[in-house]
Amino acid sequence: MNRKNRKSSITTSAPGILFLLALLLAASPSGGQAPGQLCGSATVWDEVPDFISITAPADIEVWTLAPGIVNLRSGTLKVDASGPWAATVRDEDPRTSGRLTKYDGGTGTYDIGVKLHSPLVISASSDGGNEVVLSPVGQEIISGVATAEGGRDVRIDFKQPVGWNDLGLENGSSYRLVVTFTGSLIV
Repeated sequence: MNRKNRKSSITTSAPGILFLLALLLAASPSGGQAPGQLCGSATVWDEVPDFISITAPADIEVWTLAPGIVNLRSGTLKVDASGPWAATVRDEDPRTSGRLTKYDGGTGTYDIGVKLHSPLVISASSDGGNEVVLSPVGQEIISGVATAEGGRDVRIDFKQPVGWNDLGLENGSSYRLVVTFTGSLIV
């Protein structure tokens, strides 16, 4: 069923014919039509507005990173869309700019002088999407056609290289950034 526009004629169903007949008989001048004769038709448009809904991966908050390797964490992006769509990612905060940055949980502040050397890499390539280096600019990670009812699950991989020269942090501090997922319909 096309969720965008559905055109149906009242004259195709028995209740619709009865309604149309009652309407025509009440509105037509006497003697213009024989009883039961249709003299017109009515069209009803049932329009469902375009929509997109995305739910970002939820299970990526507590992540212990090891030096000397590319650390991998996966999650699920849920997409539900009425038409062709695209999902982008970006780091909106200019203090972090795609790099995990030291964050003091006690004061709620970033220390912008302490960042991991390599930016976070985000990928939807296992589902036919792209792999991108996180930055302040929105980059498309995946696109698709209208989803079936209930939406589509897309595997998202977060890859964080950590070098031996990246600074280990004291208790109470962590590396942090915010990844913004944006879904949009393609016109």
